[in-house]
Amino acid sequence: MKQLAIVNRRSGGIQSPARLDWLLVQLARSGCEPVFTEQPGHARELAAQARCERVVVAGGDGTLSEVLSGMDLDSQSLALIATGRGNSLARDLGLYPIEFGVRALAA
Repeated sequence: MKQLAIVNRRSGGIQSPARLDWLLVQLARSGCEPVFTEQPGHARELAAQARCERVVVAGGDGTLSEVLSGMDLDSQSLALIATGRGNSLARDLGLYPIEFGVRALAA
């Protein structure tokens, strides 16, 4: 399955270089190609341009919202690795902390 990981490296949970490096290794192990957001609204653009079966979001609630508004909901699935500060939705879904999202992606 072709997967694209849209990563917001400014997200609270991966701001440290060591934590970001760890996440990138986990994404590579899961067969994800990472791309990085550069400014607000960029995640939406990246999702709209994605030519893959699954879009993986590594960010917070705002990044997730942008990706959902840009991706093709009829032909693409979504995976979430919650790296934001609040992560309200991820907490409700049981995908927080970050390691829970990584384990779900691997499964």
